[in-house]
This record gives sequence, C-alpha cells and structure tokens, in this order.
Amino acid sequence: MKNQIILLLLLLIHTSLIAQEEQLYLLRNLFFQAGKNPCKAEEIIKIVEKKKQTSPVILGYQGTAYTMLADCKISPFAKYASFQTGRDLIENALLMQPDNLEIRFLRFSVQTHTPAFLNYNNIEEDKKILLDLIEKDYMQFPDLVFLRKIMYTLIESGRLNQFEQQEIIKVLHLISSK
Repeated sequence: MKNQIILLLLLLIHTSLIAQEEQLYLLRNLFFQAGKNPCKAEEIIKIVEKKKQTSPVILGYQGTAYTMLADCKISPFAKYASFQTGRDLIENALLMQPDNLEIRFLRFSVQTHTPAFLNYNNIEEDKKILLDLIEKDYMQFPDLVFLRKIMYTLIESGRLNQFEQQEIIKVLHLISSK
C-alpha cells in the first residue's frame, strides 16, 4: 500500500511538471507573437490567470504581457498603469529567481522597448548576466529552440558589442552541432 501511494504521488508530480512545461511552451510562443502584435499579450494574461500558477517564470511572463499591453491602451493613464503592473510583476519574479535566464531575458526585452522617460533600465546588468548564463549554462536550459530565439533576439537588439555577438554566435554553433 505504501509503495502504491508513493507511485501515485510520483505520477501526480510528473503530470504537474508536464502541464507546466506545456504552459511555458505556449507562453514562450505567445511572447514572440506579441512582439509583433502587442495586443496578443492579452492571451498570455488569460492563460496565466486561468491556471493560477505562481512560478517566478510564469510571473515574469504575466508582467511582460502587462507591459506589452500598455501599447494597446488609449489613455496615457491606462498605458502607465498597465506598464507599472507589468514592471512590478517582473521585478517580483526577479527577486524570487535573480539568476533565471528566462526572466532576465523577459526584462531585457521589455526594457529595450521602453521609453527612457519611464526610467526602467537595467539593460547592461541583464545583458551581462544573460551572456554569462548562456555561455556557462546553455546546455542546462530545457528548451534549446527557445534558447536560440533568445540568442537571436539579443543579437538583433543592437545592444551587444561585436565581441559579445561573437560569443553568442559560438554558442549557437555549439547548440546546432548537438
């Protein structure tokens, strides 16, 4: 009987982990779609609020979605409120997991598209941490396709110097050869 309970618990944990990975896969894809159409970020918020999961990465996606939705608001007050909500969620996610590559990338992406007058800029800090994490731990990231998208986005951001771009390209080649 004891073994059956342990087996049942392991099965439940495994099922929960698979469901969370599926949700992350969906959120990652929606994130890039929302980059082209910020109003698509509403779908991210709906998914996150429906599932009521509070992992730091999911919180980061929720925050990123709110910052993107600011572009879809008409009123300057509504734009600012949406941005503030998103910024606070992203910062809370980073407080929980400061060395999480995905959350750092989300904040970097938001900040590279944020007007300077909003005074939300940790781009250099995030860039340094992202480059370190990619170079040292790239094989630990569970979704190499998404990691490639992160690296291409970093290169296309215009925020990397030539040496940093070359380092990212080396890692891209290493991943492609695996």
